[in-house]
Amino acid sequence: MHIRDLSLKRKVMLIVMLTSSVALLLASAGFLAYDLSVFRARMSQDLIAQAEIIGVNSAASLKSSDKKATSAILDALRAKDEIVAAAFYSPDGRLLTYYQRDPANPVEIPPRAEASGYHSDRDSQRVFYRIGPDKEAIGTVYLESSMQHARERLLRYSGIVAILMCGAALLALLLSSRLQRVISVPIVELEKTMATVSAQKNFSLRVKKTQNDEIGALIDGFNTMLYEIQRRDIAVQRASDALQTRTKQLEQEVAERERVQEQLTTLNRTLEQRVAERSAAAEQRAEELAGSKNALEKQRRILQSILDSMSDGVIVADDAGTLLATNRAAEELLKVRASEEVTDDWAERHGFYHDDMVTPYRNREFPLMQALRGQAVDSTKVFVLGDRRDTQGLWLSVNATPLRNEDGVVHNSVAIFRNITASKRAEDALVKAKEAAEAANRSKSQFLANMSHELRTPLNAIIGYSEILTEQAIDTGQEESIPDLEKIHSAGRHLQSLIDDILDLSKIEAGKMELCLDTFDVAEMIREVTTTLQTVVEKNGNALEVNCASEVGFMHADMTKVRQVLFNFLSNAGKFTENGTVRLEVSRVNQDKREWVRFAVQDTGIGMSDEQMLRLFQDFTQVDASTTRKYGGTGLGLAISRRYCEMMGGTIDVDSQPGLGSTFRFELPAKVEARLDAERRADDAASEVEPDLATGDNVVLIVDDDPVARDVMSRLLAKEGFKTVTAASGIEGLQLARKLRPSVITLDVIMPEMDGWAVLSALKSSEDVSEIPVVMVTMTDDRHTGYVLGAADYLTKPIDPGRLAGVVNRHLSPGARVVIVDDDPSARQLTGRLLRKAGWKVSEAGNGRIALQRIAEETPDLVIIDLMMPEMDGFDLIDALRRDSATHSTPIVVVTAKDLTGEDRQRLNGSVGQVLQKSAHRRDELLAAVRRQVRACVQLKTVA
Repeated sequence: MHIRDLSLKRKVMLIVMLTSSVALLLASAGFLAYDLSVFRARMSQDLIAQAEIIGVNSAASLKSSDKKATSAILDALRAKDEIVAAAFYSPDGRLLTYYQRDPANPVEIPPRAEASGYHSDRDSQRVFYRIGPDKEAIGTVYLESSMQHARERLLRYSGIVAILMCGAALLALLLSSRLQRVISVPIVELEKTMATVSAQKNFSLRVKKTQNDEIGALIDGFNTMLYEIQRRDIAVQRASDALQTRTKQLEQEVAERERVQEQLTTLNRTLEQRVAERSAAAEQRAEELAGSKNALEKQRRILQSILDSMSDGVIVADDAGTLLATNRAAEELLKVRASEEVTDDWAERHGFYHDDMVTPYRNREFPLMQALRGQAVDSTKVFVLGDRRDTQGLWLSVNATPLRNEDGVVHNSVAIFRNITASKRAEDALVKAKEAAEAANRSKSQFLANMSHELRTPLNAIIGYSEILTEQAIDTGQEESIPDLEKIHSAGRHLQSLIDDILDLSKIEAGKMELCLDTFDVAEMIREVTTTLQTVVEKNGNALEVNCASEVGFMHADMTKVRQVLFNFLSNAGKFTENGTVRLEVSRVNQDKREWVRFAVQDTGIGMSDEQMLRLFQDFTQVDASTTRKYGGTGLGLAISRRYCEMMGGTIDVDSQPGLGSTFRFELPAKVEARLDAERRADDAASEVEPDLATGDNVVLIVDDDPVARDVMSRLLAKEGFKTVTAASGIEGLQLARKLRPSVITLDVIMPEMDGWAVLSALKSSEDVSEIPVVMVTMTDDRHTGYVLGAADYLTKPIDPGRLAGVVNRHLSPGARVVIVDDDPSARQLTGRLLRKAGWKVSEAGNGRIALQRIAEETPDLVIIDLMMPEMDGFDLIDALRRDSATHSTPIVVVTAKDLTGEDRQRLNGSVGQVLQKSAHRRDELLAAVRRQVRACVQLKTVA
């Protein structure tokens, strides 16, 4: 019988007996193991002690090699039953004598002595003991004992354990037979009650609860189950009684319905006759409806064919949000079908997103739903998230229109979806290409600015030091060195010209060449150009003739570029002409309702053929190789000249005959516009009143296009004792400044046709009015404080000594203190020499931070600044000086190798004594600034 089939009583008894027996067995086994271990340890200790005693007793015998005495010592071991063998070994390990307890069953004795130690196995224990110190040992004793006593002890204890096990098992049987009743009796009682209930169906029986453990909880659950079954049995009996009563009532109702059915049969015959009559009429009506339905279906198919033929997707929805109609394009683009319901997540489920490609459309925002609310939607961009076939998604242009009935109520809406994915992607590609091109353009611009600085900086040292050495050679009488120094200086200037041409060409190709438009006197500009090139033209024995018409007047253009074109034409004419004539003619013409200034340079030189003229105006190209070898040059001058003229909206051409000479002509608008494509025309503004041309030292010229501003400033200054003259435009202000030579000029920045910065540049480029202090009055507010950076002047490297001295003289008298700020040591030394020689006190600084420290120690009278420096560049230094109340009015001269852009010029904004902002300064501040400038001007005139 399996243990699972035993009764609960026997299971409990068996478990108790097995548990107690196993526990007792494990305890006995542990005791036996411990006793055996202790006994073996004690035997080993006794054996080692016996070996030590024998070693002490046999020491004398071994020293004297008394074999009989040693044998006698070993025979004394017969008193020890456990020792079965013993031996003595010589100091070198040879066996001297041995002892066997049982010669009939001898024990194997090791032939040679081993190291001192203890060895044990299952049958014996062995000890080697060296007698005396290791190095002076007199021998070794060997003892071996048998384990027989240990085995006998183990058998004796095992019998005792067996007897204890049997007694414990019997005691466990007796105890378990008594104690198991606590568990088995309640369970047996529960089983008997369950059998009685099952047999008698008497659910009122209950099991008596005798204890409150898990068995007691089981009895409570059984009793509760019996109670529920009893309660439901009573309810079922009651329901059965009610069902029988209801059955009798239903039998009565069936009889009554049979009677009514007979009446309905009679009535039905009457109705059938009437239905037959009406069916005939309905069939006739159905035939008519079928004809109408076929016609309507035909029209629907035609309409659907029209919709399917459209490349744009079309969806029609009703006011309940159901798609009434779709075409094939809509089904392919949007994955929608007719009769589809527009649920709350319809737009999101179809992957409709706003044009940011991140924000999903909500149903209410989608154009189709907006049209249902009466809002027409025109050309809204919708992004459709791509599926596995099109991971990039689609771009759609959606137009949605509400459909209204004759009362204006919206009943449907229609939406048209156009696939603009290709155009959208092309647009994105163009944007990326544009951004990449702009980034490359910015990199090229930065490269050009850096190259300009790095190439021109060493030239500054070459040209400057060659000039200084030339002056020193003249002073010391070393005339033999002068030609060589002049060659160095000439080569440096030539290299400077080449670098300027190459950098200018690069900037033009990069689209970074900017026009700095100023209004200037053409005749004065012609005088400066011809004075500069007089010696160049006359070098080959040529005569220079100039014919500048008196009506040429002023011109609004980039004066630097106009002068460069004239330089190129006149220098080429002088270079290719020998013992001839170079003629310059300038005139003003009216053509196509616009005024032009025409320049013509005619020479009597070598001339050119038609084939040679075709190669003109090309980069790095001359008419032929022989010309290059004989006359030199890079072929860039004419190419750059042509591009300058085109930038200013002009034209350039040439006439030539071999051996007779050439005529180069270029025409420029008298008023070059910053944007030639903008048809902007402004008539010259005239003053509202004829100015009272005052004279004297206290005359203030007010230039402003606002008549109210002119009137207010005139009254304020008049009360303070100043004489005022007003001008309503920049051109009129220039004319009055040259005519009246006022003490101070107040200049508005924002004016039509010619703004304040252009007027300021024209004033400072004219020698006769450049010394007049200018107070800028502006409404521009580049910073919250209303303060604008200002530089008194700027120069370009390599530095021209005369130009440098002129700029410094403009602001200081000899003996004043000047601070030079430049990161190039050679440039600082060169500039310092020039100024010290002229009698000024000079201190130097390698960058902007050092300069601020020097200036803080002692405020200078003038600061000369390089723009491109490490740590703190020139722009930041100027900004810091202008914010400091101690240096905000100190004149600043910019000396740089950097090509100034329009943005740079705006930051430096010319030679300004101070900048005031309209409505940002009080009346006393404005008058104080004017007094200060007038006083400074009068003092300078008195000193002069």
